[in-house]
Amino acid sequence: MIDERRQHWPGFAEPVDCYLFRYEYAWRGRAQSNIAIVGPALHAIAADLADLPPADIYAAYAGWSAEHEEIDETAAEVFTPAQLAAWRKLHLELAGMGYDDLRPIKCTRFFGETHWVAAARRGDQPGILVHDGTHAEWHPCGVGSRPLGPTEIYQIHKGRKLLRAFNRKGRGIKD
Repeated sequence: MIDERRQHWPGFAEPVDCYLFRYEYAWRGRAQSNIAIVGPALHAIAADLADLPPADIYAAYAGWSAEHEEIDETAAEVFTPAQLAAWRKLHLELAGMGYDDLRPIKCTRFFGETHWVAAARRGDQPGILVHDGTHAEWHPCGVGSRPLGPTEIYQIHKGRKLLRAFNRKGRGIKD
């Protein structure tokens, strides 16, 4: 066990005991290790979470597990005309902030906010950009055989927001 805490968790009315465990398994001559959650769910994400602080690992799992009618995602391939127009406007703003080679991945709806996930380049570094309507969060592409991808990066972003809301006084988001 690498971390344990009792916290409010999306989908639960009362605080939940949450545990992070490092695991390793071998299969067909290959070994793999990572960090899994036990408590509100029993799950392991395929991307390597080992270099993340526990708060971000919890956020990744909270973002992965969250289901609500005010949370949904639209892949770039099926953007509506309105989403395409909004992306074009945001693209210009992000280009002005120094991001190049911007390619949308998805547009999400999160409790009345519109979030954008895009592949981009900042200088010579490729990465993933998450824009939540007020600021851009940059994540350089990781290395290794199982780096965080756009899905996991957005799960962390979404999970951070959820856990902050659920664990502050007054619990701002109702489920």
